[in-house]
Amino acid sequence: HAATYAHPCGVFASRGHRGRGPGEAVGRCVIDEGPGAAFRRSLHTDDAHGPLPQAGFAAPDHAYMERPARPAGPGGSGAVR
Repeated sequence: HAATYAHPCGVFASRGHRGRGPGEAVGRCVIDEGPGAAFRRSLHTDDAHGPLPQAGFAAPDHAYMERPARPAGPGGSGAVR
């Protein structure tokens, strides 16, 4: 099988342009119109839950698992050694 998974890292709009549509337009282009439009996607965010359902993002399904980051420090470092 070919790769069919994408993880967008983020779209940033300068303060003066936020809420006016450029971030959504870029996201729409990358997600819906790009060469990976049919890919499965995951996105981790704590501040973009308003527009994401409109872009087709939903809660994870039964096949998705995630291990959250661990705090840094003794016994908590998530670094691979």
